[in-house]
Amino acid sequence: MKLFRYKIDRLPVAIFSSIFLMDLIVFFNVENRWVIVAYYLMSFWPKANICAWNHHHQHCPTFTKSGLNLMLEIIFGFQTGVTSKGWLLHHNLGHHQTYLDQTQDQAGWKTKSGKTMGPVRYMLEVASTRYYRSFKVGLKYPKHLNHFLIVLTLHAALLILAASLNIFNTFFIFFLPMINGLLITSWANHSQHAGLDTQNDYEASRNILDPTFNLLTGNLGYHTSHHINQGLHWSKLPQHHATIKHLIPANCYVNAGFPYSVITKITEQNVSDMLESRHGIANSP
Repeated sequence: MKLFRYKIDRLPVAIFSSIFLMDLIVFFNVENRWVIVAYYLMSFWPKANICAWNHHHQHCPTFTKSGLNLMLEIIFGFQTGVTSKGWLLHHNLGHHQTYLDQTQDQAGWKTKSGKTMGPVRYMLEVASTRYYRSFKVGLKYPKHLNHFLIVLTLHAALLILAASLNIFNTFFIFFLPMINGLLITSWANHSQHAGLDTQNDYEASRNILDPTFNLLTGNLGYHTSHHINQGLHWSKLPQHHATIKHLIPANCYVNAGFPYSVITKITEQNVSDMLESRHGIANSP
């Protein structure tokens, strides 16, 4: 029986599931509050990257079975703050369909006066209204809205149950990462689109070609390609990008920033040193 639509998703899903399992182990077994805070800090960056994979999943479901997809979405919800159908409503239907029209975009980066929002204001405004905006879009899609509300209620009930068992652990292991995920997602969307006022799809998104960034975020850096074909599986984005890259202007390519660019630089330097060392050994008398 085929469970995964694409075999390449097996490793990422194993990683997400392992992190969630570790969350549960720490939640039920650790009482030391300093250890809990340390665990929260250590898991911050991994969960920040998982936000991208939640996004990919709700564009192109990971499993062939709806029940397995729902289980993964529940895990994603606790890791990133965006629950089942949350991306579909707010992003797929509320952003992708209207992102060239800032009067309609549910992730719009312009103020009412037509100015570009700063990243902090945008992050706070979009993150704090994400569920309300998802609900607004969902009014046009009752089936998706009902699913969204049911699973959201389930998440709330599970959080309340967890808090009744250990409110401190719940806050740092589940609730705070959910808030962080909403903020990180909003910040990323601002960096991808803000200030690109155009009606040309090839000029409306910023792209990141850094290999570390794309490895850890499932090729999220190929953002123009993603907007041209939002249902395309994340593993196929680099190939699609290769067919349209000549249409993307230079200003739509940006650096990954910290820590991705630092990791890439260190990795490339280590590889270069290793190759030079091997070359030196090969040419030694």
